[in-house]
Amino acid sequence: MKTIQTRYGASVELTITIDDDLADTATIYVGLPQETAIFTKTASFTSGVADLSLDPTDTELPLGTYNYQINVSYTDGRLDKYPNPANCDGDSLPEFIVLEALDVTEVS
Repeated sequence: MKTIQTRYGASVELTITIDDDLADTATIYVGLPQETAIFTKTASFTSGVADLSLDPTDTELPLGTYNYQINVSYTDGRLDKYPNPANCDGDSLPEFIVLEALDVTEVS
């Protein structure tokens, strides 16, 4: 999974594709290790594609580097969490970086 970089208060579009007809929803969790997620957003799958749309209010976070994880729920009760630990260095999670914007003042 790739690093996501966004400006403070910007919209972010993420497309999740799964080749499994039982895929139901995809949820992104953004936060810091060993803390409750700062925000989550869920989208439903249609024909194997879920479009996670982060609104400007979702990215109005204090500037800095966070981590993210994507969970995929299936109609048969399965739950997959990405990135898969088998594909990571240790327990690392991909980064979600919020950068400054010139048109909006960061709110701490």
